[in-house]
Amino acid sequence: MLIACLLLAAAPLEIAIDPGPGSFVVTFTGPVSKATSGQFRGSVSLYGSPAEMPLSGRAEMRRGLLRASATLRYADVPVDWLNRFRTDAFDYRIRIEVSGGETVSWSGTERWDSV
Repeated sequence: MLIACLLLAAAPLEIAIDPGPGSFVVTFTGPVSKATSGQFRGSVSLYGSPAEMPLSGRAEMRRGLLRASATLRYADVPVDWLNRFRTDAFDYRIRIEVSGGETVSWSGTERWDSV
């Protein structure tokens, strides 16, 4: 559950998590000025940690929003994220490069009560 809370904290606009045995599907949905649908690669980091989790999967562009889904393993969540966990706020950084499109970056700091 803590892993799910940490990833929910990383949401640039909206995030959905579909838990499974040993892994989970995370979907980031956020505004972009220009992007295309297709395969993507990227990374996500929380709490200003230099540790990143790689992302890869399929992205879809709809009405100015990019929806990117990736499957991540629980065992790959960086320990540094857990060590940096704060109850007052969280920092997130997400970078996605869609095939044939532009690099999309979302980052910021949010309060937990706004999630």
